[in-house]
Amino acid sequence: KTCRFACVLPLVLCLALATECRAQVQWTQGGPWPLNGTAAAVYDSARDRIVAYDAQLTYEFDGTSWSAVQTPQVPTAIPWQSLVYDRGRQRVLMLNVFREAWEYDGTTWMLMATNSPNPLGLVYHDVRGKVVAFGDDDPATGASSTDLREWDGVSWRLIPATNQPPSGSKTWWIYCSTMSYDAARDRLCVFGARHVGPGLPPPGMYEVADTWEWDVVNGWQWIAAGGPANL
Repeated sequence: KTCRFACVLPLVLCLALATECRAQVQWTQGGPWPLNGTAAAVYDSARDRIVAYDAQLTYEFDGTSWSAVQTPQVPTAIPWQSLVYDRGRQRVLMLNVFREAWEYDGTTWMLMATNSPNPLGLVYHDVRGKVVAFGDDDPATGASSTDLREWDGVSWRLIPATNQPPSGSKTWWIYCSTMSYDAARDRLCVFGARHVGPGLPPPGMYEVADTWEWDVVNGWQWIAAGGPANL
C-alpha cells in the first residue's frame, strides 16, 4: 500500500512552539493512540481538534485526550484511507480504495461521491479554495496515473496540467508518493519513490526518488532526483 499511511504514529505527539520566529521546538506525548497503524488523522482547524478514522471508528483529540465519536453513519469498512481537511467547507474529506468520498462535519459522515480517485497525494489548496488530489492508484493492477483533480463538494474536476510526472502501467512506477502545498510559493510539491521494473518491488525498496512541483503558470516541473527512496 502507498506510504502516505505510514506517517500515522503509534503515539500522537503534540507540538509546542515558542513565541520567537526561530523557535525551539519541543515534542510532548499527547496521549495513547487509540487506533491501529492503518488509521489516518487530520487537524480540524474550525473545531480545533484532531480527527482520526480507521475501519468505521472515529476518534477526536482535543489536546488532552482522545474520545470516541458515535456517528449516525460510518464509511464503508476498509483499513486504508486518505484524510484531508477542507478548510473552505470546514469538513474532513475521506477517500478510500472503493473510490468513495465521505465528509465528516463533526457530527456524522456523509457519502458524497462514488467515483473519486484513490490518490497518491491529497491536500487543501489555499488559493484555489479546494481540495486537490494527485494521481489515482489502482491496487488491483498496480497502475498509477498522475492527474490532478479538485473537489468542489459535489464532484471532481480534472485540472489541465502540462509536462506531467510519468504515470505507470502495471510497473508500480509511482508506488510511494506524498504531496504538500507550499502556501508561500503557491505550489504543489510531490515526492515520489518509484519502482521501474515489472512486478512488485521488494518490501520498502524503490530504485528512484523524484521531486516535482506544480503551479498554474508553469505546470509540472521536475525539481530533483534522489532522496529517501527506501520508504
